[in-house]
Amino acid sequence: MLLLTGILCTLLFAGASLLLTGVLSFGLRPAAAEILLLILCLAGYILLMLMGRAYFRSMNSLGEGINRLSEGEPVHIYDEGMLHELISSLNKASEIQQEQKRSLEKRDDLRMEWIRGVSHDIRTPLSMVMGYAEDLEEDEELTAEQHSMASSIKEQALRIKELIEDLNLLSKLEYKSQPLRLSDCSPAGLIRNVAAEFMNRDSFVPDQGGEPILMGRFDIELVLLPEFEKLSIPMDMNLIKRVLQNIIGNSIRHNPEGCNIMIFARRTGDRAVIDISDDGTGIPERVAACINSYGSEMRAEAAESHTMEDEDRKESPAIPHIMGMRIAKRIMLSHGGNMMVKPDLHTVSLILWADNKKTEEVIL
Repeated sequence: MLLLTGILCTLLFAGASLLLTGVLSFGLRPAAAEILLLILCLAGYILLMLMGRAYFRSMNSLGEGINRLSEGEPVHIYDEGMLHELISSLNKASEIQQEQKRSLEKRDDLRMEWIRGVSHDIRTPLSMVMGYAEDLEEDEELTAEQHSMASSIKEQALRIKELIEDLNLLSKLEYKSQPLRLSDCSPAGLIRNVAAEFMNRDSFVPDQGGEPILMGRFDIELVLLPEFEKLSIPMDMNLIKRVLQNIIGNSIRHNPEGCNIMIFARRTGDRAVIDISDDGTGIPERVAACINSYGSEMRAEAAESHTMEDEDRKESPAIPHIMGMRIAKRIMLSHGGNMMVKPDLHTVSLILWADNKKTEEVIL
């Protein structure tokens, strides 16, 4: 555009110079020269307007294409104007992006099918193991040690079943195939119910098995501010309840000798914030990093990947097993919220929208 403007200005300058030469050399009347100069300027102005219109039309097409590309939409713009090469490159970039998107969707579909297939295929042999373990557990001819072994087999089979169910749920949440059953719920009431369920138990049995933990060693304190008490938030109550149970259960599981657990809930602007903390051993930094990065663009490299060479040399510890916490965070993300471990490594913060303006973002 600048080049064309320069050419046009050069032509106008040349035309004006010729008219001035005509006036001085050939006796052309000044009035006629002025008229010719005016006509030349008008022609130049019209030409400049036409070129500017074409240029801005191409710019609008380019801007629209960039916006659509940034939103992941396909871009197919036909423009033979001044920015044809740029627009053509934008179209090619869109084709590459859409091809990558199709490849990722195909990979995700294959992963989902694999998880469903494995889950389905393992149910029958797992049911047989559990059935035989129950028969052995009730067989009076076996010794006490053999009964204990049968109980362990049954317990571990149940654990495998729970892990498979967790894997299915996590996969569905990640790929948005798990519908949220939203209804207006009081988060304050839900917190009280979950805390009461824990405190009314005599003991807590960890999901991974092991000796029951006496609940008398624990104290759960609730601090729910008045603004939070009034809230009614659209949520899948069963899933959010699972998040609360998982976090409180982790505090109990990792502090079997007892600790104090505090739940502090408040409203901050348009957000409802629930902080669950304890004064126990805390959350390992590696686990906190995995939880905080999970669901972000960094998680694949920063939190989950480690090379075979590192594994062979035993220089990189395995990623900790935090399936329950990953499910909890994915539940929060699917509600349009978040879950983060605070820098003190003793507090897990849950964030939900405190009004209905984000509801449309979480209905899957």
